[in-house]
Amino acid sequence: MDIIDILLLILRAYYYMIFLFILLGWIVEARKSSFYHMLGVIVEPFFRVFKGWFVFGQLDFTPLLGLFLYNILLEFISANL
Repeated sequence: MDIIDILLLILRAYYYMIFLFILLGWIVEARKSSFYHMLGVIVEPFFRVFKGWFVFGQLDFTPLLGLFLYNILLEFISANL
């Protein structure tokens, strides 16, 4: 395993953290957990980049947009390395 494989593994793990954070955000009780808050500390800096880009009324689809764009970036990096 070389450094590029390790980097891709870390980027994929971050993708799953983002995905899990979005899923847990839909569950009221999960949003109160310390795990959710710890996950938020890790992924919120990424979401701040897209804050307010994809909002309809009171629904904020920014996390889904961020996940979609991150997935495109991850696939691009994987295909070109």
